[in-house]
Amino acid sequence: MAGINEEETETPEEILLREARAHLRVTSGADDGLIQQKLDAACDHVAAYIGRPVRNEDGTMPPALKEAVFQCAAWFYDGTAPDLGGLLAPYRQTWGMA
Repeated sequence: MAGINEEETETPEEILLREARAHLRVTSGADDGLIQQKLDAACDHVAAYIGRPVRNEDGTMPPALKEAVFQCAAWFYDGTAPDLGGLLAPYRQTWGMA
């Protein structure tokens, strides 16, 4: 269809997976299942760390939380250590988790 690009038809989960693949510098979809597992675990990890869900009610994710999820996913995927303390400290303080 003319005028519709791929990004307009993607679900939030598909967008997050595509962005995670780019963050990990993975160019094919061969590892999508594994990357999705790592994303799910990373979302759970970050949510537990800050004491609330990583997604807002509208399904969006603040940029710092998205970066933290990507760093955690990279850690789970290839062992790249994340720097969560600096990224997530404001969220822990905001939600009384300091």
